Amino acid sequence: MVLSQAEKDILGAESVEDMLAKYAPTDTTSKFRGVSKSCTGWQVKVTILGESQTVGTFSTEEDAARWYDSVAVAQGSRAPNQTAVCLPGGVCCKR
Repeated sequence: MVLSQAEKDILGAESVEDMLAKYAPTDTTSKFRGVSKSCTGWQVKVTILGESQTVGTFSTEEDAARWYDSVAVAQGSRAPNQTAVCLPGGVCCKR
């Protein structure tokens, strides 16, 4: 949809599509459980004692997923993101 000049001036966009694209939320989902995209990297959130807590931010989605798995194992859960659990420091074992 094309906007009038007054609407363009008010909204700061050439069209409704441009405006929606400018303000649309960015994709923050991950293919891994417990991992989401933040403005500073891939964030790991876990539930500890009933509260959701951020436990780290990583440069890659895979590193964040490995960390989530290590926290899950430390809490006595299985590692949902991998068939092998790889703890920080490179120690890996099969489930």
